[in-house]
Parts: sequence; C-alpha cells; structure tokens
Amino acid sequence: MKKSKFLVLARTLDEREFTAFSKYLKRIHRQDEVSQVFDYLRKFHPSFQDEKKLDIGYAFQKIFKTPIEASNSNRIKILNILSDLNLRLKEFLVLEKAKSGSIESQAFWLSILKERGLKAALSRKAALLQRDLEAMPKTSIADYMNGMVSNYFYYYHLILDKQKTDITSLKNCGADMDIFYAVSRLKLACEMANRQNIMSLKFDLDAIPTVIEISKTQSTSHPLLELYQKVYELIAHNKYHFYPEVEGMLFKYVTEVDAEEIHIILSYLHNYAAAKIRQGDQTYWNIIHRLNVFGVSNGIFENDSHISSSQFNNIVSTACFMKEFVWASSFIKSHKHLLNQDIQKDAILLAESIIYFERKKYWDVIQTLNKSEFTDWHHAIRSKTLIMKSYYELQDKEGFDTEAFCLAFEGYLRRNRKSQRNTVEATLNSIAILKMLVRRKTAKSKIVDKIMTTNPLYLKNWLLEKANSYNELNN
Repeated sequence: MKKSKFLVLARTLDEREFTAFSKYLKRIHRQDEVSQVFDYLRKFHPSFQDEKKLDIGYAFQKIFKTPIEASNSNRIKILNILSDLNLRLKEFLVLEKAKSGSIESQAFWLSILKERGLKAALSRKAALLQRDLEAMPKTSIADYMNGMVSNYFYYYHLILDKQKTDITSLKNCGADMDIFYAVSRLKLACEMANRQNIMSLKFDLDAIPTVIEISKTQSTSHPLLELYQKVYELIAHNKYHFYPEVEGMLFKYVTEVDAEEIHIILSYLHNYAAAKIRQGDQTYWNIIHRLNVFGVSNGIFENDSHISSSQFNNIVSTACFMKEFVWASSFIKSHKHLLNQDIQKDAILLAESIIYFERKKYWDVIQTLNKSEFTDWHHAIRSKTLIMKSYYELQDKEGFDTEAFCLAFEGYLRRNRKSQRNTVEATLNSIAILKMLVRRKTAKSKIVDKIMTTNPLYLKNWLLEKANSYNELNN
C-alpha cells in the first residue's frame, strides 16, 4: 500500500497543500468510502511510512471493520479507492497550477482561447505574455521552453492579420527559436559526453554546425548558452584549458543561472575531474573541493532538494583528501536530509567511515562496515575498498589477511565487470598493486613504476604513500 501511486504523490505535498487537498476532496466525497479511506491515511502524512498500519490488510480491517480475506472483492475494492484518490489528487494539482498565474497556466488558457476561436482575446493575451517573457531573464532550460510556447501563440496571433506585417516581431520569434534549440541541443550534447566519460562508451557526440554558429554569435548575451558551450568543449573534446574558464563563469553567473542548471554543470565537472584523477592528475582534487565549497555556500544542493549518494560521498571524500574534516562532518549534518530515504542510512554510514579512515581510525572503519550489508553496487565497492585499505594499515599490528580479502574482492568485481567497466578496471588495477605490496616480493622501484604507469587507477596517492614506506619494511 505504501507504494500506491496516491501515496507516492501525496508524499510530495507540504502541510498547506495537503490541507487544501483535504478540503477539495471533502467537497466531492462526503461521508463515502473514498473519504473513509482518506481519513484513515491522512494521519500518516507526510511520510506515509508506517509498515504495519499501511499494510493493505491491516488498513482494510481498521477502515471497514471486516477482514480483507472475507471477500475476494475486498482487495480490488480498496485498490480502486486508492486509484480514485490518485485521480482526485491529480485533478487538484492541475487546478492549483491553473489558478497559480504561472507561465504554464497562462499558456494553458491561451490554448483554450485558440481552440474556441476567440481571436481577439487570444491576440491580447498572447501579446501580454510575450511582453512579460521578454522582460524576464532566461536562467534555465524551462525559461527557454516557456519562451518557445509564448512564441508559438504570438506567432499565431501575428499571422491572423496578414495586413499588419510585423517583420521585426517575426524575426524575433525566429531568433528565440534558434536560441532555445541551441541551448537545449548543447545541454543534451553535454549529457551524452558526460555519460560517455562515465561509462567508457564510444558514440558520435558532435553538435551540428548550426548550434556552434548560434552559440558563437549569441552566447555573451545568454549565460546559460555560454556555460553549456564551454562545458561541452571541455568534456566532449577534452579541452582541459577550459576548466578554469568554466569555473570562473560559474562564480560569475551563479545568480543569473538557475540553481538546478548549476547543479547539473557541477556534476559534469565532478565526473570530468574524477576521470582526470583516475588518469593520475592529482591537481583536480583541490579543484573539485573548491567547486563543492562553492556549491554548498551558494545553496546549490539545497535548491535541488535532492543529492545522489555518490555525489554526497564524493564531496565527503574530497574534503577528507584535502584534510578538511570539520567541513566534511558539517556537510554530512547539513545535507543528509537531501538523500533519498531508501539509501540515506547507508550513504551516511559510508561517509562517516570515510572520515574515520582519513583520521586513521582503521578499527572503526572495519567494525562499522563489516556489520553493514550494502545493496547499492557503488556503496558496496566503496565499502570494500575502505575495508581493504584498513586491513592493510593494520596487518602488521593485528595480523589481518589482506591478501585473502583482496582475492575475494577481485572475485566480486569480476562478477560485476559488465557494469561500470571503468570503475571496475580502476579498482582491479589498485588491488593488483596492493597485492604486490602485501607479498613483498617485488622491488620498490618496480612497484612505484607500476603505480605511475597504470591507467585507470584508483587510490594512486595512497598506493604511492604505501610504496614509499615499503623499503623500510624490507630492511
């Protein structure tokens, strides 16, 4: 029952919206079975997470005072009521949007005027909407999309009167369409380039020449277009010298570009920098941390209302690498609520273990992570990597069998080799070098050379640190 479409949608309502929906529902359903079910469910807003009381059988018994098993139709009955509630909630949200005066609601009204053939009203309203949108800054793809919708109705309004030829307005409509296409196409190209880098796939990325030409002539007056143009050149064509320029543009345009767009661009830059680190360029650690501090200080992650577990832990890892432990702990406390509920506990546990390790509390890492079972593949990889490193750090004092753990970890990675190939290869390469350190049969110079020439490779700095003390262990 917790996963019903109605409850999934109802979880997104704040207190004011939920109260308004309750009143809306009561006007339609007075003392019937739908209102009975809703009155039972409303007690569990906003989380709707009670396992026992939201069990469909338990809820049916409480609402209708009879076991759900009493009739074969009872289960269908409550499922149909939940479906009705979902329909009513969708109707309510559409009506709220229509009453809001938003651009979407105005466009919806324009479509009604057009369908009804009310040309005079359509012309007046289209001209007003076009004027308002021209005065508004374009900070997101959605703003450009709204401009396209407005242009559609305004263009229709213009062609109704062919005697009044407004060439300037028609040209402006065309220019707006070009800009919308260019921004959208560049953003799509950036997403494709980002996925290519993450998944190590090969496919055609080139944005068509028209987009490049538009961005060259229009980018300075459109910050979002300029940003995506530079980001595309950076991550698609590996023009690393653009990185400082893109970073400077983010600082410059942080108040002129929507926070969601900034968040997406930060993700692209993180992934690009992570690839560079895997290739051995350690200078990107400082760059990534600087971007993270920028994102946190400007509320970029809060505005998105969501942060992925991988991004959450990457931010903590980077801060720890830079020895910013207090900042990392503060970040966990201030941003943990942005994690999805189903992975929140595991992500926080892993983040805290990262801090333990970097503070050399290796026993805390092992005790914390050995008791946890991670269902998420990325969490499992990070967890096993931290345990493996902690085993190595403690093996001389505690006698941990680091090699046995490495062999088991290798088996796990090879079984999952088809997904996230680059991540698996980089981790396997790290394990291979760590086994050389554990066995102590290879000359130090050969191990250091292996670390410096292996690509992709995780844990490069840590492995070099261990290799530097390797001579002492063999004297």
